[in-house]
Amino acid sequence: MEDFDFDIEEVLEHLEGLNVIEKWQALDDLSNNLSDILENAINEISDAQDRINNEYAASCYKKFVREIKLFINANFQDQKPDISDDCRCTIIYNGVSMVVRPSCICGKWSIVAYKSIPGGSNKPAQEIIGKLGGNAKTETLSVSEEEVVPKMKLALSLSDHYRK
Repeated sequence: MEDFDFDIEEVLEHLEGLNVIEKWQALDDLSNNLSDILENAINEISDAQDRINNEYAASCYKKFVREIKLFINANFQDQKPDISDDCRCTIIYNGVSMVVRPSCICGKWSIVAYKSIPGGSNKPAQEIIGKLGGNAKTETLSVSEEEVVPKMKLALSLSDHYRK
């Protein structure tokens, strides 16, 4: 990776012989050009980070879904939780339809719980997160990649339809 090297003294040397207004305008133009270049570079970096995160998460979701489907088939009979390709599971928890899913942001994992139909109290989601070992005042639990499947299985075992 190349370092960006900017030398204002070198730029000022190139402006010698110009009057103050011309120097000011040249520096203003340079500033605008550099701002555009840097903004584009930052956007490209951000897009690359998003692509890397999304590719990583997608590869993990495939593995997670496979393991979680095996757990669902072994532990649920009639009303099995729904599971999407991105590992979003819908369960009934204390009579409330809840979604529990892993989330990957910047390569870091968390388990998120929320009601499938918005509105009302967040208490059921907070209870699930508390039972997973998190802070019972939030709807999110930070986990390692290795903890995703065990925590998702634990969340599924909280379902009203889990075969105990």
